Amino acid sequence: MGIKLETHKFQFPLIDEYIAEFEDLATLARYTIGSAETINLFLKGLTSAPDIFDKVIDYPAPSNYHDLRNKAISMVKARQLVNMLKRMATPMGRFVPQPFRSQNRPTAPAPSGLAPRFPQYNSTNAPRWMNNTPVPMDLSKGQAPFNQRGGQPGGQGQW
Repeated sequence: MGIKLETHKFQFPLIDEYIAEFEDLATLARYTIGSAETINLFLKGLTSAPDIFDKVIDYPAPSNYHDLRNKAISMVKARQLVNMLKRMATPMGRFVPQPFRSQNRPTAPAPSGLAPRFPQYNSTNAPRWMNNTPVPMDLSKGQAPFNQRGGQPGGQGQW
């Protein structure tokens, strides 16, 4: 029975499937999981995803098969996160900052004939489905407002 681990290739993002199948094939072919040959074959399968391969062998280099496997899993998860954030990001130039509105003040009703207003949410009144959702932020204000309770310019307050 000729089992060829050389042809076993990783397909992004299926790292768990790649590892499970690789370990099964290595066992069937009677390779020792920690051997240098097995580690080289594992790395050879990762070359089908060059960005993952480069990160896995980058410093600090894994010292054994289990470290290699865990680093490969971490790199794939990180790449998936980056890809998700890129898909969710608002394209540059499309965000229009809205003026700040206090939550205590009621909003004026929209005149008839205009589109209805969408609710404004903050961290305390946002629905659960908005948890961990990136939001656009206006970072145009670079400094905190001047302390009105006796503080002096330059940070020399009355305290």
